[in-house]
Amino acid sequence: MPNGDIIPCGAGLDDPFETIDDEDELVYATHATVEYFIDARGLASTQVIFAKGAPKSAAKEARDKAAKRCRRLALAIMALFFLTPVFYTLVHMRKRAVVRRHTIAALEDFYKRAKPDKLNDAADIADKYEGFEDILFKRLERQYPGFTVNRQIAAGQSLQGEEEVVEEEVDKEDAPQEL
Repeated sequence: MPNGDIIPCGAGLDDPFETIDDEDELVYATHATVEYFIDARGLASTQVIFAKGAPKSAAKEARDKAAKRCRRLALAIMALFFLTPVFYTLVHMRKRAVVRRHTIAALEDFYKRAKPDKLNDAADIADKYEGFEDILFKRLERQYPGFTVNRQIAAGQSLQGEEEVVEEEVDKEDAPQEL
């Protein structure tokens, strides 16, 4: 049979190309691999190892198509089951990386104003308070009265107006002065 299972020849079948299908009907194969052997009783026996070209009935073909669709559906469900957590983890990791980057930028901005010697520790502090950024900002504002954490930087909103002003000042300083 085309599926590769070992199917013994039926009793009384003389031709190795004769095979009995799943519906107990006699079918003829165009090509067959047959194994001849002596069984435990000492009688000569044959087994069809592989038969090719045996006609299939319409009902068997319909069952095979349905089984194939079922296998595809099961495979898709298994892939979805195993890949969904992986996808979720990758998305979550990317979001956390973005939040971490914004938190570090907000801490650097805060420490530039409040305590410049802690500027190098901004990344370590952001890692320590990962997921608890609001608590960190409140503690910093309580610890350093008069200074506030810029929440726009922490939220990922850029301060483009301030950046443009800083860039213009830098350009003016770099420009050669005429005497």
